[in-house]
Amino acid sequence: MKSNSTKVLGLWTDWNRKGAEGQYGGIGWYRIINPLSKIDGVTTQGQITLGSDKRIEVMKEIGEKAEVLITKYVDSFVAVNHLLTIRDILGIKLFVDIDDNVFEVHPHNYAYREVNKDTEACKAFAYLFKEADGLICSTQPLADYMKAYNKNITVIENSIDKEIWNVPLKKNKSGKVKIGWVYGPTHEQDINVFVPVVKELLKKYKNIEFHHIGWQSEVFERMERQKMTFGTSGYKEFPTFLASQGMDILVAPLIEDEFNRGKSNIKWMEGAMCEVPMVCSDVYPYSVSITQGKDGFLAKTTSDWIKHLSTLIEDKKLRVNMGKEAKKTVLKNHLVEKAIPKYKKLIEDAVKPEETDVTVVITRRKGEDDSLALETLNRQTYKGLQCIRIEDVDGKGQNWAKNEGLRQVKTKYVLFSDNDIKWKLDAVKSLRRVLEDNPDVSYSFGAYIWNVEGFDEKHIQCNEKWTADRLKDFAKGNMVSTMSMVRTKDCPIMDETIRRLTDWDLWLTMLPKTGKHCEKVIFETIFTKKGVSASGRDKFDKALEVLKVKHKTL
Repeated sequence: MKSNSTKVLGLWTDWNRKGAEGQYGGIGWYRIINPLSKIDGVTTQGQITLGSDKRIEVMKEIGEKAEVLITKYVDSFVAVNHLLTIRDILGIKLFVDIDDNVFEVHPHNYAYREVNKDTEACKAFAYLFKEADGLICSTQPLADYMKAYNKNITVIENSIDKEIWNVPLKKNKSGKVKIGWVYGPTHEQDINVFVPVVKELLKKYKNIEFHHIGWQSEVFERMERQKMTFGTSGYKEFPTFLASQGMDILVAPLIEDEFNRGKSNIKWMEGAMCEVPMVCSDVYPYSVSITQGKDGFLAKTTSDWIKHLSTLIEDKKLRVNMGKEAKKTVLKNHLVEKAIPKYKKLIEDAVKPEETDVTVVITRRKGEDDSLALETLNRQTYKGLQCIRIEDVDGKGQNWAKNEGLRQVKTKYVLFSDNDIKWKLDAVKSLRRVLEDNPDVSYSFGAYIWNVEGFDEKHIQCNEKWTADRLKDFAKGNMVSTMSMVRTKDCPIMDETIRRLTDWDLWLTMLPKTGKHCEKVIFETIFTKKGVSASGRDKFDKALEVLKVKHKTL
């Protein structure tokens, strides 16, 4: 992107790992630093603390660097809300990068206690993924899973920068065949795949030793010929470190589960760059990366593992050739240069003007001011909207005004607004997303906050899940406000004889078409003595009786 004029900031969040503060790990390198730093005009950065006391300073810093923000996920609601507030106030696009299925962590994984589905972290992930402008996933299975949270997903696989792997490859001269496993405590659930293999091979071969690189499960401490080597505190030194270990064979044992299906083939690519052959579990992603017997081995069963490892232990020439073939495959198919165009397209698409597909009909009575609604609509994070302003000069009623606006609507969606509505910044985007994601739903709505003029107490209204039975429950009152977004093709001409409870009449008229709550507060308003809703109880009761009679067949 040599002529890139879009400011892009990539945030890596693994700088505050315990014992490695300030250094990027493999996640920061593969998902943010390496690919994005190769695009002109893009800044990559860590050490920004979201949700800290310096919220304004952080917002200003991001605002100076970003029209598009690409970040790793954060694990608290404080940080998530700070991030979303920055996005909404600055009017930038926010993409969240995901390289692990954080919703399917195995109970044996040490991180399960912190990220199981009952934790704040997991709930914060779900909220962030849903509210982001898009997600970037490292594998297709991960993307398929995450579609439940966000439909706008780009798959960009992890890739290798050959320059950082231009390091000396140490050859093993010990007389032992060294079999290495690079892993950490997050692989506790995978241990049982490899334990019976190790036991059998130790009995079968006296010239082998197993090397646990980065971590060693206590299960292996009780076995002979087990070596443990600590890894590196950051990723910068890792290629030189791995190449210096002199491994003859590397392994990647994994159980078949949803979490592992979301993982990438990094371990195999790194082994390949060191020209070390690998035996990997026959699960995604290795099953779609390795050509069996050519650039690696895939193992489904314990006997498969023993068979393939035995072949490599006994055949040094095969080890050398397979390692070189693996490197050829990576250099042909998995270099970072192939990922760059995907990032460029993502950035280019993010800043394209949004097609106008929402028309907002703002209605007001004679002489009323609609500047509050207009101003807060003009500040929306979703820009693909236009406004039609209708003034009921002759007192013909709300439905007359809405019909006048509806006749002029040519867009896919129509949003109705009273004149005194203070819209939340992301209201239009939130309502529109519901309709985009749910083609069977005819209108979307949200909760709102209101208070009585002259009082500080605030109330929340329309904060219920939509059901037809609840909508028809006259005793409980209306559950959907006028301020809702409707598919234009589904919106009927409104009954102009109805002068009160016009919104409720519309939703009852539209049955059996359905509505859906966007699960957010979308606006605020003040209940005034001069407002439409302030007429006396007797008028309300009469209006309710009119609705009951009109919709008695429901």
